[in-house]
Amino acid sequence: MGRQHLPNVAKNPKFRIRALCDLNEELLAERKKSYGPEYTTTDYRTLLNDREIEAIFIGVRGDRHAEFIEKVAESGKHVFVEKPMTHASEEAERVVKAVRRSGVKLMVGFNRRFAPCMVDAKALYQAMKTTRAILNYRIMDDHNYRPKYIFDLKVGHGHLLAEGCHIFDLICWFLDEKPVRIYCQGALETDNVAVVTFEKGSIATISCGGLGSFYYPKEYMEVFSGYKTLVMDQFSELRYYTLEEGQHRHYPLKVDELRNVASDKIGIAAQYEKLRESSRRKLGPGTTQPDKGHMAEIDAFADAILNDTPSPVDEIAGARATVLALKGYESLKKKIPVEISEKDYFV
Repeated sequence: MGRQHLPNVAKNPKFRIRALCDLNEELLAERKKSYGPEYTTTDYRTLLNDREIEAIFIGVRGDRHAEFIEKVAESGKHVFVEKPMTHASEEAERVVKAVRRSGVKLMVGFNRRFAPCMVDAKALYQAMKTTRAILNYRIMDDHNYRPKYIFDLKVGHGHLLAEGCHIFDLICWFLDEKPVRIYCQGALETDNVAVVTFEKGSIATISCGGLGSFYYPKEYMEVFSGYKTLVMDQFSELRYYTLEEGQHRHYPLKVDELRNVASDKIGIAAQYEKLRESSRRKLGPGTTQPDKGHMAEIDAFADAILNDTPSPVDEIAGARATVLALKGYESLKKKIPVEISEKDYFV
C-alpha cells in the first residue's frame, strides 16, 4: 500500500483520503504527515461505521483478505483488494457471495491489464488472432528481494499463487478465452512452469520463479497467431511482425533514477543499460520501473464507482486467478493435468 496504492490514490483527484488504519501507530503517524488524512485509527471498525467513506483499500496479508472483504462489503462500501483475492477456493466462494449480496463493487489489484504496453498489445492481438494462439510468458527475477513469507505454504501459500496469479489473470483477459486445463511442473513453493489450455484451443505456458537476476528485465511475453508474432518486453517495448510489416513501439519508464544512462537508447535497450548500471553502482530495487498500470488501475476503480459501471477486475476474475493457482498446485502434487470449469470459480 505504501509503495504503490497510497501514493497513487493521493495523486488522483477523483479520490479524497478520509482515513488511514493500521495497527502500527508509528507508521500511521508517518503516513499522516505524508498524505494528510482527516484522521487515523487502529480500529478498522471505525472505517466501516464512517458514513463518509465510500471505498476501502485492503492491504493486509492475503490469508486475511476474505475476512476483511466480507466485512467491508457487509458495511456497504466498495472494495479494492491487492492480489491474490483469496488463498482458498472456499474463501473465494464466500467473497463472491458477499459481494453479490451487498451489491458493492470489488476490484482486485491485477494492475498488468492496465499497463499501456499491455493495452496496446491486446488491441493488436484482437486484430491478428484467428482461431487460436500460442502464448509464452516469463516472469522471473531474484527471490532474494522477495518477502520470505510468500514461500511459506501455510502463510503466503507459495509463489504460484502470490505472484503467478497476476499472470493467470492477465492471460485469461488477454486471450479472452476460458481456461479448461492446467498442467504444472516444479516445486510447490516456487520455480514452476505451467501450461494452461483454453476452450478455443489456445495454449499458454508460464515460467514463474526466482532463479534469475534482479538486474535483468523480469517479464516477457510472446504470442503467435494467424501467422503473426507479438512480443511484449518488460512493459517497455512492443514488437509486432506480419508478412508485410514490422512495428516497434516504446514506452517510457515510470520511475527512472538513472535518466542520464544510455540516453541515446529507447525501449528495452535503454532498460538493459540502466539495469546493468544499477548493478555496477550496487543500487537496490526500484531504480528503474516500467509502467505496469498501477496508476491506471486506480483511476479505473474510481471511474467504476463514479459512473456506476462494473468493476474492471471483479470478484469472478479474482476467483478465477486463485482457482488456477490452486489447480496448479493440485497438478504439481498429482503430477497430472487438472481440469477446470467455470463452476470452479463460481460463474
